[in-house]
Amino acid sequence: YVLGLLDELLAEVRAAYDAYSFSRAVGALQQFLVSDLSNFYLDVSKDRLYIAAPDEPRRRSCQTVLSRVVESVAAAAAPVLPHLAEDIYQNLPYATPHASVFEAGWPAAAPAQGEERRGRAAWAAVRSLRDEVNRNLELARAEKALGASLEAKVLLHCADPAVSEALARWSGASNGVDELRFLFLTSQV
Repeated sequence: YVLGLLDELLAEVRAAYDAYSFSRAVGALQQFLVSDLSNFYLDVSKDRLYIAAPDEPRRRSCQTVLSRVVESVAAAAAPVLPHLAEDIYQNLPYATPHASVFEAGWPAAAPAQGEERRGRAAWAAVRSLRDEVNRNLELARAEKALGASLEAKVLLHCADPAVSEALARWSGASNGVDELRFLFLTSQV
């Protein structure tokens, strides 16, 4: 999902640069980094990065996504923040095929297929529902009915068939990544 959002970001930033709309490019980068990456992906991924064994597939898959994100964001920021982009690239904790972010060029985006587009729509529905769950968890915390979100068991009732379908996609997941409890940061869903 995040790689799909990254591809959309890269296309948007490239179009903004082509139109010499640098503020639009920087705004898109900021929106992705704050909303999509920090507030969502890193929030739901941090446990598997901290607790999973170094060679565990769920941790390695997250690290692979993050490496693509950091290299792509560095490349996308390079036209307006060249020194920062180069610092990021030079300090990556792994070897890269290029000596500089400027030698690496613009990251290639994979075209979205039909299934991937439906997957993005499902993720968007679940993210929206996650925001609603988080609002309710905050209300429960304010009323002292709940301490941490991991103490909560979330019961979901959805009238929207698209949201129900999206939830069904993850309700039986057993890969340690896509389970709803990891997406909602609760003990049970």
